[in-house]
Amino acid sequence: MDKKYIEREQTFDRNEYNKNYNKKMYKQLKFDVKPDFYELFNNYCTDNNISKAELLRCAITEYIDRH
Repeated sequence: MDKKYIEREQTFDRNEYNKNYNKKMYKQLKFDVKPDFYELFNNYCTDNNISKAELLRCAITEYIDRH
């Protein structure tokens, strides 16, 4: 029998599962900023050991709550 045509059981593909999960559960925000703003933003995140996503979530939530 030719090994190339042996039917194999379907196995769990973690990468495919994660890809589908992220696509279903998350949305992306993308925008362009000037280099000086990016440096300010990046340096703040690095200095305070916070992720860029977490900083944006906190800032946007605080802004919405105040307005």
